[in-house]
Amino acid sequence: MLLFAGFSQAPRPSRFPELFLLTRHPPLGLLPRRRPQQTRSITVDGEGPNRPREGRLIPKPEVPCYPVHNDLRLLTAGRGADNGDQDKGLFGIGPAFFTTAGKTALAWAFRASGLQPGAAVLLPAYHCLAMVEPLPWLGLKPVFYRLHEDLSIDYAALEARLDERCKALVAVHYFGFPQDGPRLREFCTQHGLSLIEDCAHSFFGHRGEERLGSFGDFAIGSLPKFFPVGSGGCLVSARRPLPPEPLAAPGSLADLRSLVRDLQTTHYYGRLRPLGPITTGTAALLKALSLLGLGRDMAGLRDTPASLDYGAGRMGGTIQRACNPGEIAARRRENYRTICQALAGQPGINPVKPELEEGIVPYMVPLRIPALRRVFAQLEDRAVPMQRFGQFLSTELDDALCPVSSDLSHHGLQLPCHQSLLPEEIQWMIDRLCEICAAGRG
Repeated sequence: MLLFAGFSQAPRPSRFPELFLLTRHPPLGLLPRRRPQQTRSITVDGEGPNRPREGRLIPKPEVPCYPVHNDLRLLTAGRGADNGDQDKGLFGIGPAFFTTAGKTALAWAFRASGLQPGAAVLLPAYHCLAMVEPLPWLGLKPVFYRLHEDLSIDYAALEARLDERCKALVAVHYFGFPQDGPRLREFCTQHGLSLIEDCAHSFFGHRGEERLGSFGDFAIGSLPKFFPVGSGGCLVSARRPLPPEPLAAPGSLADLRSLVRDLQTTHYYGRLRPLGPITTGTAALLKALSLLGLGRDMAGLRDTPASLDYGAGRMGGTIQRACNPGEIAARRRENYRTICQALAGQPGINPVKPELEEGIVPYMVPLRIPALRRVFAQLEDRAVPMQRFGQFLSTELDDALCPVSSDLSHHGLQLPCHQSLLPEEIQWMIDRLCEICAAGRG
């Protein structure tokens, strides 16, 4: 069986015709799109905490926000690239328990920690809603804790939030920048808490000699943030046993449907375009089979407790062998530095983490934009690739608990630095951001 997975950007002799490696796309390429695809904005303006609500239609980004396939690699079942002793990130900690998404991996971390309904989990005040959603599925309660301005944990405030209900602590390595793992481990041991490292932003990376994810009782990862797949999460542990049995496989049709969706995204951003007719034909066939009631569409389960019963599918198991961890780390670090250097001194744009220390493999480039409320609609209309982690915070969070979280929910924005970005795409993204932010200051 042949699967398309993985990518590598480093120059190398191609085994395939040059036609298969076309990567340019509008607005950078020669072939304009007749009609850009659209998505729906959930931007909400107003005072106080943001709350998600569907808004107007906006164009999809012209530059991909997440990794896409950027070369063609055929893998026979059970075989993959020989990555030798390279850092495999969370996969290097031990066997992975694959789930449908990072948030379902988090739910399984709670289960594996033995948390019972009614228990409380310590969560950071700066969070995405996907971090909170699994708690009501399992009858758990969130207790939010404060962060310092650099997004490190305020341990004095954390200890003040403890009570007898608290059984676990979730710590996030924001955007790939590590928390103090040894101190976290000591704190949780002292207070009898299960430590769960949220490595959704930090699949790769170290703090000193220790791998991120190795400090906790469990660590969770989100595959689409670092690899060219549309879904999937994983649970790993260096200290505790994982669930004994793998989750149910989505099935061959579901695997094929996921692959087709990933390839459609790939084609939209100008990669693997010669495969477009095959992708379109396969998508039509899958649609017909779906109308006949054949095959399960996992997308319908993504935000429900039913997704806990399924694994990530075969694509998730293939990427470890197909991707080159060394290239992923090197290119992300290079792109991060390029973006930070280009934005240094730009009025109205403040990098949150301008320095990239040794061992950090970044997820995105976090920025604080004071005028974001005024310019965000323009950024959407110009299809600038971006994310707003923590834009929408839990309704159970006291806004006064953590001023940093409240501030970043309104003024924080992240740019992609992933390994499949092309230099001209990065420059286009920087130019649009600077142009719009400069105009918005007036």
